[in-house]
Amino acid sequence: MALRKNLCILRHFHKLKRPTASSSAMFIDVWPVPPHPTSTHIEDDTTSMFLLQLSCILHMVGSWGGTRLRVMATSPSQNIGTTEKVQLEGILKILRIEARVQTVILPEEYDNLSEVEKYQSLNQTIKENSQNTVVTFMYLPRP
Repeated sequence: MALRKNLCILRHFHKLKRPTASSSAMFIDVWPVPPHPTSTHIEDDTTSMFLLQLSCILHMVGSWGGTRLRVMATSPSQNIGTTEKVQLEGILKILRIEARVQTVILPEEYDNLSEVEKYQSLNQTIKENSQNTVVTFMYLPRP
């Protein structure tokens, strides 16, 4: 069934430990990775914009004010990562969202993986980069 609708799943949100003034840097992360791991054009993707807007709204809520908004740009290499970082910073400026863009380099073999393996690799990458993350906004693959 393809309804072309966005869906936001919030599970156990009330149980989350909210950051306090004394806690170390805590992040609200946004992974604007397109639903197909080989696609990379965020500016044409309304779901990525939706994720950015939702994360910004949460960040603006008083009880979440102790967090920092972080947008994770995935890239197969440092050179391309710099370009994507500049592109994301431009989009954030247009949307008037204050966030730090962090480039995450994907494993070298990423392009040679099957689609399922790409999702598994991306999942592992997200886990490795989420030690101080309190909330993560990301795509879920289609069932």
